Amino acid sequence: MSLDFHNYLCNNWNHDKVMAIAQFLPMALENHVRSAGCDSLAQSLRNLSKMADAYRAVTRLTLLVNAVSRKTLGDLALSTGDCITWRLKQLSHACHVGFCLSENIAVLAGHGVLTKELTRFGGAAVVCWFYGLVLGIVGQVYLLVKHRPDCKALGAEKSEKKVLPYTHVECKQAIVSLLKLGCYAIFALSCLPEGKPQLSRDPNGMLMPLNALVRAVAPAKLYVSDSTRGLLGLIASVCEFY
Repeated sequence: MSLDFHNYLCNNWNHDKVMAIAQFLPMALENHVRSAGCDSLAQSLRNLSKMADAYRAVTRLTLLVNAVSRKTLGDLALSTGDCITWRLKQLSHACHVGFCLSENIAVLAGHGVLTKELTRFGGAAVVCWFYGLVLGIVGQVYLLVKHRPDCKALGAEKSEKKVLPYTHVECKQAIVSLLKLGCYAIFALSCLPEGKPQLSRDPNGMLMPLNALVRAVAPAKLYVSDSTRGLLGLIASVCEFY
């Protein structure tokens, strides 16, 4: 059994899913444990959540390499047949690249590799992540509507490809995916910094237009308790196993 678990964790994606549970479950429990009078245990849970969060952030450093690889960009350049889905994927990938780049800068700055001032890029990373999730939700809703049994796709009579309705299993998968994306989107709103994200205390040069863009599109921060944030993250993380 231990060997099977080891082999499972050797896959980076599986590893991240397990570490996500280690990040969000303690976050959801911390305040309840503290309310019960177990301050030392609550502090341990808080530290475990922070450690898992930092670990996942470091392991995500390699995502940028795959995001800008020739194969990934080449696949995105090819039309999939559905123009709306194709464009949504391209926009979502642009947000993903922005997230990876911004988070990498913030993580490296946080560990002293880059100047500490650049940790502010973490706010831009959250903004990119949020809009990537919103685009994912829009795409998933579109596919659910398009593939529902009673939907008559526009131009279906002239199209060579018939739009097949989702099976019961596919429908459940789409709903679980929507739940995951929705929980992560709400969680992302709670991760935004106070006020508007700022890439630098005194942005100049190339940072000025980028800083203005991030501040213009950044949504308002959502204020919720850490227990609620942990529960949202936990629900989304559990959906990853479906």
